[in-house]
Amino acid sequence: MRACKTSKAGVPGIIASLAVACVWLAGLGVPEAMAQDAGRIAAAKAKGKIVWYTSVFPEELRNEYAADFRKRTGLDLQIGYVGGTGQVVTRITTERKTGAYSVDVVDLVDEEVINGLVKENVLRPFKPGADKILASCKDRNNYWYGFYFWGLLMEYNTQMVKPADLPKSWEELAEPKWKDKVVVADPSKSASGLGFVKAMVSSKGWEWIDKLAANGVLVQTSGPGVHQAVLKGERVIGAPVSSFHSKTRQQNGPVAMVIDEALFVAPSVISVTTNANNPVGAELFAEYLMSKEAGELAVKYGWFSCRDDLPGPFGLPSAAKLKVKFPTLPSIGMTGPAIAERFDQTMQKARK
Repeated sequence: MRACKTSKAGVPGIIASLAVACVWLAGLGVPEAMAQDAGRIAAAKAKGKIVWYTSVFPEELRNEYAADFRKRTGLDLQIGYVGGTGQVVTRITTERKTGAYSVDVVDLVDEEVINGLVKENVLRPFKPGADKILASCKDRNNYWYGFYFWGLLMEYNTQMVKPADLPKSWEELAEPKWKDKVVVADPSKSASGLGFVKAMVSSKGWEWIDKLAANGVLVQTSGPGVHQAVLKGERVIGAPVSSFHSKTRQQNGPVAMVIDEALFVAPSVISVTTNANNPVGAELFAEYLMSKEAGELAVKYGWFSCRDDLPGPFGLPSAAKLKVKFPTLPSIGMTGPAIAERFDQTMQKARK
């Protein structure tokens, strides 16, 4: 670890304090990018608490992130709100209408939603050291940086079908051979389900969704439900989030990937808010989430780290080697609610 920077001249007492801080930070094992500037940590500490709004899952991971950051920096990080991306955005929007600026740093999923917050001046650009973050996980205008992501996989129950009989592509799931054997998530309740519909409609059109519905596809309310349906044998093939697949693989469960490809990936990205009460602290926490130490925690919980120097979660390749059909989830010219409504109408029609 390189020495902390104390390049600006100043009062001897301040320099002495910074020198002590450097030793203290090094002893705590602060990630290198943060340990180079004890002055920033001191400035953040003077501002008081850092408030984080988050959708990081599971609870154990977000709590471990917070505790690890506090231990390494001595800063007062508080988890101010927890919810899905839509809930977090609603909370921030509502607060700002009343003139409240309660959140300093926020993580979100869904680039279209994030771009909306950028246009509304809720987020501001910043430039951390992010050389190890994959280019696909960084905003070119510096408004957000990915720290972990999940991919939508195609998995099968290894006790119910032979590898030689498996489909070779996502498009084959609507073929008669797989009637009553496929499960996906509901796009009105699940980000993975919404992404699945957007990706497949952009590739094959709504006609393909019609065929999938007529093929007896099972629709689960959540991403975890998709994986459980395959694991329990309710369906042969499903489209689950990678973290659930990895965890079951680690426990020797009867699941495996159908094809060596994710349909799409969804990075969880970190941003600093405009008018943050502790802007320096917000940037420091963002840098922590991009660090190797935080990336290793993400991998431990089954996520892919957005860094190019870490392995993938158990049973899966690293982020740099993962094959992805849609590196950027395409837009199909419809809002999420409109997509979900049309999907629901298609399913209802197929059941008649």
